[in-house]
Amino acid sequence: MTFYGPGYWRFIHYFSMNNVGFDLMNKLGTYISCDICKLGYYPPNTNENLVDWSLNLHNSVNKKLGRFDEYNIEHLNICQKNICDICTNNSEYNFPWMFIHNVAEQNTIETVSFLKEFNLLYPCSNCQGNLFPSEKLENERVLDWTLRNNEIKENKKIIYYGGLHTNYNCCSSCNIY
Repeated sequence: MTFYGPGYWRFIHYFSMNNVGFDLMNKLGTYISCDICKLGYYPPNTNENLVDWSLNLHNSVNKKLGRFDEYNIEHLNICQKNICDICTNNSEYNFPWMFIHNVAEQNTIETVSFLKEFNLLYPCSNCQGNLFPSEKLENERVLDWTLRNNEIKENKKIIYYGGLHTNYNCCSSCNIY
């Protein structure tokens, strides 16, 4: 099963725990494909602590869904460890690649800029700036570019089924979050 919610939460929490990506967080709403889920997203305020913001956002979404709504720093440290999923071979949510591919489905020039900024800000010093060793080719879809780079980095063929609408109980409309 492929779903995008956990990858997006992983992005929000991992970058927030490393205090990077404020501008990306402000652009993220553009890349949430479910209109109802997009309405639940709000970017951080200018002076807001990113960890506090990420926890408040997660709690507000959970409350709307009738889930446990007291996500706190202890839960964050247990569920969203501040370590690189690539370097630790953690494939639970296939982060960052599933997140990257979901964003790439937007297929705009702004999407390429967002992903290049994501690459430069990626919190792991081993992976930062190294997620896209190959530039996007002229007339290449953004998704094809990210899949090609994913294959280069993992040295294997990647089969991508999409990650947008599957059953993950996000909202009554689309079941994504």
